[in-house]
Amino acid sequence: HAPPDEDVRWPATALRDAAVTVTPEEAANALSDTFHRWHEVWLDYGFANTRRAWLKRAWGLGERLTMRVGDETLTGTFADIGEDGALILRLADGVMRRVLSGEARHVTAGRTSS
Repeated sequence: HAPPDEDVRWPATALRDAAVTVTPEEAANALSDTFHRWHEVWLDYGFANTRRAWLKRAWGLGERLTMRVGDETLTGTFADIGEDGALILRLADGVMRRVLSGEARHVTAGRTSS
């Protein structure tokens, strides 16, 4: 379940709206199983392997994002994932900004979308 986009600042996607049928328990179990599997990879082989796999699947890599970081809003290109897991955002002036936590939105044709 997700509220309508016009009712929230940062829209979300409901699995049901994407034609995915799953119970909350099934979703939680799948997330838990995947987390534990990748945690084992991290423990056995270090973060570098996890980072490589993460980069292959990273949503928005190479695209423009708007990041809300506390009270600050940053817009730039999602350039990389750092060795410490930080999102690396290339700002318009070329500065590479590390973002450890925040809310990301994809920027397309002068507007933002989730």
